[in-house]
Amino acid sequence: MIITDDKYYKGYDDLGEQSIQFSFENGSDEEILYIWEGYFSAIMYGIPFKNEYFYGLIKEYHEVTGWYDDKWEIPDINSAINQLKYFDAEILKQPDINYDIFEPELLYEILGRIIQFSERAKDLDC
Repeated sequence: MIITDDKYYKGYDDLGEQSIQFSFENGSDEEILYIWEGYFSAIMYGIPFKNEYFYGLIKEYHEVTGWYDDKWEIPDINSAINQLKYFDAEILKQPDINYDIFEPELLYEILGRIIQFSERAKDLDC
């Protein structure tokens, strides 16, 4: 059975907008979380670019190293979850980033859902 959550993509799919899909398989079930790419980009830009954070998920995103083209497995789910927790909506207000068009509360809500989904995958050892 496929279980999907597209709450943060509904409406954008009708416009032909891109989504980011998080997924994992648990036995015969597959769970998929769809996030509109605009929300995901804002979240990724809201994570500090400091060298100690520039690895794994953040590095792959900003270097555009292939994960756009096909399924990409997060190599270290624990570090990805930890990196996501460094998100700071204030960073999006910086003139060189200028991603402050979204309500911070919405981005924190979406981020919470991504982290919850990722932790579920980790707990199920998927």
